[in-house]
Amino acid sequence: MKVSSFLATAIVVGYPAVLPLAFADGDTDTQGQTAASAGVSAAPSATAAEKPVLADAASGDLGGIATKNVIKNSQFDPAATNSYDSLRNVAGVESSDAKAGVFSDNLYIRGIHLLTTSSYRLDGGFAPVHIISLSDDKENIEVLKGANALLYGITSPGGIVNEVMKRPLAESYEAAAMSGTSDGQAMGGLDISRRFGPDGQFGVRFNAAGGHVETFVKDSGGSKGLASLAMDWDPSHRLSVRLDYEIYSQDVVQQAVLALPKAVNGVVTLPSLRRYDPTVLRSGLWSKNATMGQNLLLSTRYQLGSGWSTLVEGGYSDANRLRVLSQIASYNVTTGAGTITTTETPKTTNINTYLKAQFENQSSFWVVDNDFVFGVNRNSRDVNNPNTTQYTAKQNIYNPVTVAAPGPFGPLQYVPQNTNDLGYYFSDGMTFYKRAHLIGGARYLEYDGNYSQAGGLDSVRKSYLWSPSAGALFDLTKNLALYASYMKALSETGSAPLGAVNYPQVLPPEKSTQKEVGLRVDGLYGVTGSVGYFNFSAANTVLDAVTNVYEINGESVFKGIETSLKIQPVRSLTINGSGLYFVDAVQVAPLDNTINGRRQENTPRLAGSLLVTYRPYYLVEGLALTGGVRYAGVKYVNPEDQATIPAFHVVDLNAAYTTRLNSVNKATFTFGVNNALNDKYWSNAAEGALGVGAPRTFKASIKTTF
Repeated sequence: MKVSSFLATAIVVGYPAVLPLAFADGDTDTQGQTAASAGVSAAPSATAAEKPVLADAASGDLGGIATKNVIKNSQFDPAATNSYDSLRNVAGVESSDAKAGVFSDNLYIRGIHLLTTSSYRLDGGFAPVHIISLSDDKENIEVLKGANALLYGITSPGGIVNEVMKRPLAESYEAAAMSGTSDGQAMGGLDISRRFGPDGQFGVRFNAAGGHVETFVKDSGGSKGLASLAMDWDPSHRLSVRLDYEIYSQDVVQQAVLALPKAVNGVVTLPSLRRYDPTVLRSGLWSKNATMGQNLLLSTRYQLGSGWSTLVEGGYSDANRLRVLSQIASYNVTTGAGTITTTETPKTTNINTYLKAQFENQSSFWVVDNDFVFGVNRNSRDVNNPNTTQYTAKQNIYNPVTVAAPGPFGPLQYVPQNTNDLGYYFSDGMTFYKRAHLIGGARYLEYDGNYSQAGGLDSVRKSYLWSPSAGALFDLTKNLALYASYMKALSETGSAPLGAVNYPQVLPPEKSTQKEVGLRVDGLYGVTGSVGYFNFSAANTVLDAVTNVYEINGESVFKGIETSLKIQPVRSLTINGSGLYFVDAVQVAPLDNTINGRRQENTPRLAGSLLVTYRPYYLVEGLALTGGVRYAGVKYVNPEDQATIPAFHVVDLNAAYTTRLNSVNKATFTFGVNNALNDKYWSNAAEGALGVGAPRTFKASIKTTF
């Protein structure tokens, strides 16, 4: 790690970042698909013109009919600080900036919180430690929902995020980019691809990114750097080898978390939004979040013949972080006077390892096409979040004062928490007459975890589970299809947040069930989209209002309707819409009347987005103008439903212009503004904390190939 640490530091100091084109296409792909391809080569991402398929044998896991949203590299936010900046228009995706996650990813999908160690994927299979967003070297970011969320063993039942690496191109390629925001962020970088060998069988793609990241909070932010290498080697027509490696670092100042006020007579009174200035730093320049890590994935595929192939993968990911976290609580909502509590975790470590081996067979007989997969994979997650002394001081949320640096901190108490899961799986997908698609499969999962506690005895958890899955898709016409899916799995439940008595305890996994039915349209009279009804249940995790312990209490049941729609009435105009309506999002906890039957916190009944892109090709070739609005309905602030956050909508605008420099190279300029109306709103409330929306922010970028 010493060499890695040196390289990551050098990246921050010396290299700028590759900035992808800012949604130059102005739309997102909303076509429903199966699980993302994993393994040797990342399959091309689905486009709106592609038909949904039942299963991809290369995925290496149980196939299934489910929902997939693809955000292309060209549609990424021009100056993103996390993945949500690029995913905010995907139905069902929410951010939890209440937990100071501006410089990292803190996402919810369909009401379920994504986890750092298991809810993100690299190239479809491996789950790296995902502490900060690394989109600069990614070709696509994919949101996999429904049964897709349960295809990989232990993960989130609501959905997962898969990041697809940029791979070496057939021709030589070089690009440079710069971007900035009105908050003071400045990034830039390089993207270089080459092929070697007499037949171009060896490919290399290098990305370097770095600069200064910043948010709307004055004096927050800091440095961020990334370097990555993607290598492809095809020594023969049977054998393919793929290697992905990325190393990164980030050193930023974080805002203090704003805790929810305590309930009085069963009612929580929120602080005054008019008097709360979100741009003021309420912690201090000492509130550091310094992260350094690396991800490595090696995949080998060999074609055995007669339709058989093998896939062997191995992955390693580690992240080391120093955090000084602050939370303001026990404040008077009238005067703003309260207490800021600071906790230091100076040596947090996370290590994920991954191994997979599988056999695949593709065959055809009479009117039946068959895809069969069986294999085994193992995931190991080692976490150590040491506990240390907490310091308190006075702070006012309306009239903040300078808070002295806390410390010196007392001796550390290491809290290692290690989990392993081993899964044996198979799936068989059959297509009849190219129209009716059926799939079935199962995974046998062995799980064991050792959870050290900050106080008291360690706990050991062992689980064994058969996880069946089934799916069907029927093409009514070449443009219209019905689908259904069902799956059971074991899902992780998260870790205790800052402010909880048992912070940062990792909770054990519990069973979850997923069901979904829907209708998909592909290019019917210029319309592409889907509508689906989902019903899933998972363990209910809550921050107890009395004991302040983060714990599992009953289960959560989510029922909802999700839609996506893309219309292009004329060549110059594209309309994209997405929406999520929760028919029900309820807690089932018969032993706790304070939450039983109550609605889930931070889950609006209705949320959605609308994007309109106009391309005046007959006036200015290469220009795309996009306007969008995001809406979120009323949200409850805690499991007891003791207060609500009002509904809000946010308007975003963007312009992108692409021009050719010569017959080969081109340049793309983007300019955008988020929250164009400068609305002020509480954005979310989760796990005992309250988040505030970002004010108006201008963003710009330029990318050129050479």
